[in-house]
This record gives sequence, structure tokens and C-alpha cells, in this order.
Amino acid sequence: MPSARTAILGSVAVIATGVGVILLVRRLQRPALEKIAGGKKKRKPSLTRAKSVLRESRRKSDEPTEYAAFVSHMKAEAAMEARFVQSEIETISGRCCFLDSDDLKDLSQLTKHVRDSEVLVLVQTKSVLTRPWVLIELVTAVRAGIPIVGVSLDGRKDAEYSHDAARDLLLNLDERLDQMTPGAAAALREQAVDPREAAWLLSSTLPQIISVALN
Repeated sequence: MPSARTAILGSVAVIATGVGVILLVRRLQRPALEKIAGGKKKRKPSLTRAKSVLRESRRKSDEPTEYAAFVSHMKAEAAMEARFVQSEIETISGRCCFLDSDDLKDLSQLTKHVRDSEVLVLVQTKSVLTRPWVLIELVTAVRAGIPIVGVSLDGRKDAEYSHDAARDLLLNLDERLDQMTPGAAAALREQAVDPREAAWLLSSTLPQIISVALN
């Protein structure tokens, strides 16, 4: 689909809603996931489940969803930008887009909303990966085989996302998370997300996602 790459580079809304783009994201992510899941490198026994998740996480292309996209963000760093992305997706797609700050009365429903979305859009800011509910949303997407697309914020030096710093954090997430956000590991466990599994799943997948700039 020759227009898919152009859409990825040129429009956040089309990235999140166009069927052709979503399928392209899946095709781009699948080889990396299969390589990771099928690799011969020995893992600790507690990570066996994480490997099986990567093998089995495949959303059926004809599975109906309630939302065009689920926008995951850190409110303190990107509230306005996340709301803008949500609005643009809804305008172009004609469908609802769920913003993860829209239903804070019942946080347990957030994972359901992730699974009910075509794609998860991660607004990439400096500290977004230190927020426990963002991590839970991301792990839920990986487990369900939902494509993840990153949106970085151009011109926001105060909240600039560093791919290198993010990779380092994810590799050591189970050891560093509580140092950066006290109580975060417990929040993950309450939602049946083991911090070690999260570290392995996300360090194995997030560096592979498509990321575009929102100017």
C-alpha cells in the first residue's frame, strides 16, 4: 500500500485510524516480536510467560472494536497535546477515541478500553514511562496484540522524550520503577502485571514501534 508510509509520516490521525496503516504497523512489528519470542537466548524462568505472550499476542484483523484509538499519555507533561490528538482522530475517523484521563473514576476499566481499541497511541514525553497506569496500558496492548504508535512532541525541550533513556529504563524497569515513582510496582501487581514481565515485554517491543513527530 504505497500511501501507507506517507500517511505514517504525515498524519497522526491517519496513523491511528487508517486500516492500511494499522496493518502496516502489525507487519512491521511481527518480525521483531517473532524474533524475540523465538530466540534461543536463555531467559529466567519467571519470564516464560512473557515469551508466550509475545508468541500469542495477535489481534484478528476482523475483530470489531469500540474505539478507533486509545491515547496514552502523562497528563502533567502533555495534557493539551493528547487532547488535540484525540480530537483529530475523532474528526477524521468519525469514531470515538479514548483518552486515558477521561475515565479516572474507575481505573480498572482502562485495560478494557485498551483492548477495545484498534491501536494505542503513546504520547512520548520525558517521564511518561514512569507512570504505572501508562505501563499497564502498554502491557495490555502488547498482550492483546494491539499495535502501538509513538507520537513525540517537537519543540518541547522541557518534556523531550529520549529513546536511549527510555530503552535503559525499560531494561531495568523492575529495579528502578519504585525509585522514580514510589508505589508504582505495587500498582502494577494490583492489575496482575508483574514488574519483571513488564520490563521484558516493553523493552522487547517499544524500541520497535513506529514513532512520528507532532509539531
